[in-house]
Amino acid sequence: MPWFRKASLGLCGLLGMLELVSAPVEWLWPYSAGGNTHWHGNVEGNLVSLTFDDGPSRYTEMILDVLKSHQVPATFFVMGVHVERFPRTVKRMAVEGHEIGNHTYSFESKRGLFKLYFPLKAEQINRTQEIVKEIIGTAPKYFRSPGGQMGRNLWHMVRQNDLRVVNGTLPFPKPEEDVESQFKTVLRTLKPGAIIILHDGDDRHPDSDRPRSTVRLLPRLLEVLKKKEYKIVSLSELLYGDKQGTG
Repeated sequence: MPWFRKASLGLCGLLGMLELVSAPVEWLWPYSAGGNTHWHGNVEGNLVSLTFDDGPSRYTEMILDVLKSHQVPATFFVMGVHVERFPRTVKRMAVEGHEIGNHTYSFESKRGLFKLYFPLKAEQINRTQEIVKEIIGTAPKYFRSPGGQMGRNLWHMVRQNDLRVVNGTLPFPKPEEDVESQFKTVLRTLKPGAIIILHDGDDRHPDSDRPRSTVRLLPRLLEVLKKKEYKIVSLSELLYGDKQGTG
């Protein structure tokens, strides 16, 4: 084999290794270290935030009722395809003081490493920004990737939309598990600054009953947080100390 072909193959191999290493580093490097992603709030005191993924769904109104009765804020990371089905629910979120984040338009079918390294299309992010803005007058300022996708171009698309990446405390409760299992997971990972991830929708089956467990879990969780003297605040307050939610 000629030397220049060997050199080309070696260079391609090196670039491939750099890609495998740099993609997760780029995504996982936290804001506290000057990076991209919020995993946890940097706060003093027992402050936590509630977030909900994959909605809205027919169960979201029930969750909003619980939040209203306890007078606590949350952030809903919505999927554009579901927002189009439940625009009044999204409007209610905003009217009742909740923040709305971008969880893409609809999940793509990539699995495993393909999901981690192949980027979402810009349309997945842009379209949801536009749909939400049309309903509530402002576009989301927070973004959560489906499944923690770490595609190399994703961060650049997020920056173009002036979005801040927010993941959350891991491991999060698996929505397909029973209420007791989810409850134990939350308590096991609970600490000041926690960004709690729950689900008010189902990414692939919009009419499923998966979010029913969240409706059952939420009142119990709120009572325990109160007893443990945790204060539930918006993401803006948790991450930036901004009580007005301007970020």
